[in-house]
Amino acid sequence: PAFFGGTVTMAGQDFVRSLPGGVATGPAAWLKRIHLDPLLLLALLILMSVGLVVLYSAADRSITMVENQASRFGIGILALVIAAQLPLRYYLVWAPVGYLAGVALLVLVLVIGDTAKGAQRWIDLPGLPRFQPSEVMKVLVPMMVAWYLFDRPMPPRLVDLGVALVIIGVPAALVLVQPDLGTSILVA
Repeated sequence: PAFFGGTVTMAGQDFVRSLPGGVATGPAAWLKRIHLDPLLLLALLILMSVGLVVLYSAADRSITMVENQASRFGIGILALVIAAQLPLRYYLVWAPVGYLAGVALLVLVLVIGDTAKGAQRWIDLPGLPRFQPSEVMKVLVPMMVAWYLFDRPMPPRLVDLGVALVIIGVPAALVLVQPDLGTSILVA
């Protein structure tokens, strides 16, 4: 397959041309060159701004909390820009590896997980900070489904949808057992 050292069927330039509107000109052209969708980025910035206003109101007008959250948003935007620069082949290679590692960590939570507030959701490995593998699966599950459907015909056949549902269902069920209904729903 193409993701193990072969060539990806869609070159970077062809991918940019395949985006709605083709190759951009004008003010949004630089966003297309760094592989960001201007409308999606605008919607994300609006959502972040509304979130900051709500936080300001809910935190009893604490500007410190708003500044802290705004700096986290800035780090997130920087991570978004960096992630958008990685070649498609990178995601095709690492999506299954990350997914399988995430599922293994979810199983590990059931075996040796740390309990907090009545739920066994955390892994506390020596030398690493304590973390929740279910949070990583919120990103890895959609990446794995995209990896699986990448070179299959669209619309997907019924069997492909079944496989995609299994890809989604396994980590969602493992998170539900912790118990963490909210994160399980988000993973699904």
